[in-house]
Amino acid sequence: MNRNEKRILRTAIKAVAHHNSNAWWELKRQIFDAGYQPNYPMKGAFDGPAGRVISGQSDAVKEALINEWKKAKPPRADLSDSEILAAYARLIVEEVVKRAQVAAYKTENW
Repeated sequence: MNRNEKRILRTAIKAVAHHNSNAWWELKRQIFDAGYQPNYPMKGAFDGPAGRVISGQSDAVKEALINEWKKAKPPRADLSDSEILAAYARLIVEEVVKRAQVAAYKTENW
């Protein structure tokens, strides 16, 4: 995700990350206990909210995201508009995991 995409999706990422405080804490705990893993069991708890937050965006935001996808360097996969938006939902979840990784190692009081 590039800088413009993160700027566009800043509030969406925060909303997904904190939609359920128990899921957020459990994801941080899994990261802290297991270290880096390609997949965490709690990661799936953020898929639905990410899809809903993308579908709830305004048409202008969706168009901006689609344009960012299409002008990315190096070029990304040639997908339909709906597939691009679905890919952004997955990217939001990945960004949530990255933020949880940072937060997990800053948490002092478990």
